[in-house]
Amino acid sequence: MAGAVLLGMMLAQGFGTWATEIEADEEVVVKAPPLETDAEAVANRMLDTYLSRERGRRLYLQHRYAEAVPYLLAAAKRGFKMSQARLGEIYVLGLDDVPQDIAAGMGWLGVAASGTTMPSIRNRFKELRSHVPPPLQPRLETIVAAFAAKYGSEATGVTCTRDKLLGTNTTKLDCFFGDEWKYVRYFGVDADESLDSMGLVGTRFVRGR
Repeated sequence: MAGAVLLGMMLAQGFGTWATEIEADEEVVVKAPPLETDAEAVANRMLDTYLSRERGRRLYLQHRYAEAVPYLLAAAKRGFKMSQARLGEIYVLGLDDVPQDIAAGMGWLGVAASGTTMPSIRNRFKELRSHVPPPLQPRLETIVAAFAAKYGSEATGVTCTRDKLLGTNTTKLDCFFGDEWKYVRYFGVDADESLDSMGLVGTRFVRGR
């Protein structure tokens, strides 16, 4: 109970600090940078995103949160939900000396919890949201909506599916670029080596090559 009260105080304080800057922050959040149109550039961006997602995942699981942030951020901005959820958790709690940013953290967790996602992500967001004081709930909705407009599946073109691992009852969330099949032929010869070094060969990214 004490932990919940403390969390509620943290969320309220974090949202209160952010309140005076909401208009400026919203302006920044909703303006997405233009995507590359050159096919090779798009293919390289996709490869870099998959590698960032994997590096961020490994560092996060090793509790090296500060090191994980730039990699998670790169993948989160491209619409990958597990990266968004992990980044949000780091920001909300201020893990590993990462500056606490509750508004951004809840924004990332909120977009990660939307659409097709893992129940654990959605439940975590609901848990944290329940500690946000009622007067600040509309502000939270505004933050999440702004993040979704820029980093949600529709904005990024990323598709997520939930599938059971073969022979188990374990469900895995698989997120991928919906149009990556268009760029398979532009993946450089170094792509296989890069993916193999991260243990990613055989993923959706290289199927059909």
